[in-house]
Amino acid sequence: MNRSSYIATVAIALLAFAFGTNTSLAQVRPSKASVELILVEASNNNSGVDSSLTAYANTLKRLFRFNSYRQISRTTTQLDLPGSTVAKLGQGNTLKITARASGREIAANLEWSAGIHARLKLKPRTPAVLGGPKIKNESGTYLLIVKLR
Repeated sequence: MNRSSYIATVAIALLAFAFGTNTSLAQVRPSKASVELILVEASNNNSGVDSSLTAYANTLKRLFRFNSYRQISRTTTQLDLPGSTVAKLGQGNTLKITARASGREIAANLEWSAGIHARLKLKPRTPAVLGGPKIKNESGTYLLIVKLR
């Protein structure tokens, strides 16, 4: 084998390795996930949107017919993929998350202690909002913002 054939063979081998490595890295799924959970009290008491919810105000107003949104709690939970965890949301609410990796997203089953069950595909930094139970002794409801971090 002459020198130019040898260099060409090595170059092809390096390219094949590089493309093979990139392909396999693209298919790697995360083994852990971090999920942010925000419990919100939605009502019609004319107090507007809590400043901590400014980033979500337009979405909340578009999806729900309330004029007031107040953050009750905000927590971040970690879970192994596949796996499950239970997070305390506040006001006696808990959320069980069972999830598995699905590319860059996670497929999650959510079981809210208030009797609400949902299946979601969570995408990084894209919030999902769940309507929840009515607030006892009030004319509002709880909402839950779920965000894969």
